[in-house]
Amino acid sequence: MSVLSKGYIEGRRGGWHNRIVGPGGGVLLSDAKNIKVIHVGCHRSGSAFLQTKVFPKYAICKHIFSDDTICGRLFDNGLDHISEIKRLHPNASILIVIRNQESIINAAYRTYMKAGGTWSFPNYAKRIIAERKYDYYKLVKGYIDLFGRNKCSVHFFENLTNIPETFVYNVIKFVGAKNLVSHDYSLVKPSPSSLTNWGYSKINFLARLLMAVGVDKVWQRIFGHSSTPLSQQIRMQYQLWSATMDAKLIFPLFPGKLKLQVGYRRTLPLIQKAYGDGNAKLATLLNVNLEKLGYPISNS
Repeated sequence: MSVLSKGYIEGRRGGWHNRIVGPGGGVLLSDAKNIKVIHVGCHRSGSAFLQTKVFPKYAICKHIFSDDTICGRLFDNGLDHISEIKRLHPNASILIVIRNQESIINAAYRTYMKAGGTWSFPNYAKRIIAERKYDYYKLVKGYIDLFGRNKCSVHFFENLTNIPETFVYNVIKFVGAKNLVSHDYSLVKPSPSSLTNWGYSKINFLARLLMAVGVDKVWQRIFGHSSTPLSQQIRMQYQLWSATMDAKLIFPLFPGKLKLQVGYRRTLPLIQKAYGDGNAKLATLLNVNLEKLGYPISNS
């Protein structure tokens, strides 16, 4: 498959870094000391909100580690990370925040586009399903099996959007904070419009084309090897321009609209079918009515 048609992007593992804003920010999980709670994700499920607006306000923060990529980057389902987390911090408690698959796959397409993806949303979603990413039953059961039920706490992004104060209270209670303080509940990283993501796919294709035909190499011969390649400059400029356009034009003109990716509606039945059985098992495992929260549930 050529560089222009290849849509799969390998999620670079690297080390897990503490993303909480504060003194322990940036510390590798392998180097972290006295960690009592590990927030493993999921990404696009209020992680930045917890890392920047919630955890830093509590003294217990110095004993919390948060990196939402532990649940997996891009297409990685994160299941093989569970044993590594147990090896590194065997006595820690595990905090997991999940978001219904219909919503998170739509939102996570943003991450894929920012990473340079070129697939349409339907192709992206099919690969996500094939990799069993967002199979929450396997993820949650994996952590419970290794750490114990009392050491694992699952929270729902839907509660953050609908009853934010209750969501935060339940989170800080689990991590060991005593009293809820005031918080700013506004969005930290709002998803871009579907129009912006559609544009990303075209810009990313152009960037790959420039790399494939050698334009970047010529560019750096002219302007120096330390200069930013032209393909990267184009993507960076588009990111800045599109964010401004969303904030000042798209969302004011179309409030509450253009959130669903192009091709979302025809892909939705595939998503519902793929995760219905696992969500039914998860509902039983957690004794929670996930269908009420909007999660696809199989009735078979």
